[in-house]
Amino acid sequence: MANTTYATDGANLRLAEVPTALLHLTLADRVDLSALCVDLGDAAGSGSSVGHVPKLTLTDNLTATAAEDTDISATSISSGQVQLTVARYALVRKFADLFAGTAGPGQAGPALIAADAADAISRTRSGLVAGTFGSASNNVGTSGVDLTVSNVYSAMYQLMQDLNQPRFACVLAPVQFTDFIEDMRGESGPQQWVPASQAMLGAKGPGFVGEWNGIEIYTSAEVDTANAGADRQGCMFAAGAIGFREMSLNGIPGIAGVPGIPAGLRAAIEFDRTGTAALSSYTVHYYPAFSVLEADRMVSITTDA
Repeated sequence: MANTTYATDGANLRLAEVPTALLHLTLADRVDLSALCVDLGDAAGSGSSVGHVPKLTLTDNLTATAAEDTDISATSISSGQVQLTVARYALVRKFADLFAGTAGPGQAGPALIAADAADAISRTRSGLVAGTFGSASNNVGTSGVDLTVSNVYSAMYQLMQDLNQPRFACVLAPVQFTDFIEDMRGESGPQQWVPASQAMLGAKGPGFVGEWNGIEIYTSAEVDTANAGADRQGCMFAAGAIGFREMSLNGIPGIAGVPGIPAGLRAAIEFDRTGTAALSSYTVHYYPAFSVLEADRMVSITTDA
């Protein structure tokens, strides 16, 4: 009698392959840079999609008088405004019944949907933050040249000269950060003995990578390219440089009660069904606005990509 083997009978009695219990998510940047910005509140119920942030400049000195009974003329104040207009951002996923119905353990479910939505919003927020970097008042770095420790110092000096208060945040593209620590390896003098410099040289993932000289350094893949893709444009900035406004969706009929997105995000997941096509889908709805509040609180860092 012939033996029953996988080679002879596997095609009839076994599956060609099966997914494992582990759903492996490939590398992705899930960093949310909005925590470095000023949250200007919820646009829902405000009466307008446009938020108006008033700006007031009070930098005048007292005026010396010729005599104690001399009238002093009024000094005008300087004012301005920043407008933030919330706009729609969305992500749609659609699944056919045959695909969804054959999903194995861990390959579908509310937790995966919520994580997908939260990660997409984080990346969108970070991209919108990075999109403001080109509006900084000043720039350091040289196109086509790797970022150096001197570039980071130059950005810090500029913020100090513009009267900003530390701590500062510095957001770099991953390649800018690795160029920074590569240059740091060759630093001599007092800086080489600073413990923060030694800690900075270790392996790091996306997001917060450490504090150095009063600067909180972050990396994000959402940092924009510049100069036709030849460079990346990071930024160092002080508190109050960038603000954002969002619109929550809980009060909209048909969306209220839909399973929410974690961490109290002002967004919503909406589920749909197209029976005639045997399709199920979910849509992530998000309405943000990000803007520079004061360009002198920022210094862009443009270096080789």
